[in-house]
Amino acid sequence: MTPKQLSAFLKKHELTQGDLCKFLYDQANGNDRNIISRWISGPTKPPRWLDKYLQRAVKYNFLKEDK
Repeated sequence: MTPKQLSAFLKKHELTQGDLCKFLYDQANGNDRNIISRWISGPTKPPRWLDKYLQRAVKYNFLKEDK
């Protein structure tokens, strides 16, 4: 998953970076939000597992469906 794909995924599913933090880390403190921000802005690549993890989350209705 590229930063651009991650950003598009969040937008499609109407999620904020904070929402993704809460889903992945069960919290949304400043450090966690910074991780997501770095994934989206590009200095740090999103982890390889993230794409499949998020797709499964959608498949099993753990995330909001797109409208």
